[in-house]
Amino acid sequence: MPKTAGATATNALVHSVSASDDTKRQARSLMGTRAYDVLYRTHYNTEATLGLVAPAAYIRRLPGVELYHAKRAAALALRAGQLAGLACTGWAERQVGPLRFSGQDGLVPYALGKPEIPPSPVGQGFSVLDLGPLPEA
Repeated sequence: MPKTAGATATNALVHSVSASDDTKRQARSLMGTRAYDVLYRTHYNTEATLGLVAPAAYIRRLPGVELYHAKRAAALALRAGQLAGLACTGWAERQVGPLRFSGQDGLVPYALGKPEIPPSPVGQGFSVLDLGPLPEA
């Protein structure tokens, strides 16, 4: 259990620090606005994916450890939460498109040296009460 908790806490810490406004400001300052707008979101999404897959793979290899085990109502509630998360993700992706959502919409123009690249999207927070379009940076 301590290894599982440690892996989960480490993932949560890295993910939260990477998403903080201070980290974003520092990254923009170090990289420049143009590189930040193209590379930060792609990097963050890659880190988030690896940060989920790596601990899950590690935890699965531990002897006698399940990621979680729930029965009846608890299992139903967990599935409902997963479905809600997928619905919110799908809604957000639909609003901006798959390349913009993943942060990859500026990679080709950036690599080709084109002067215009899309600005980095604002990605902090979601309100169930506001189902309008996502704000642009």
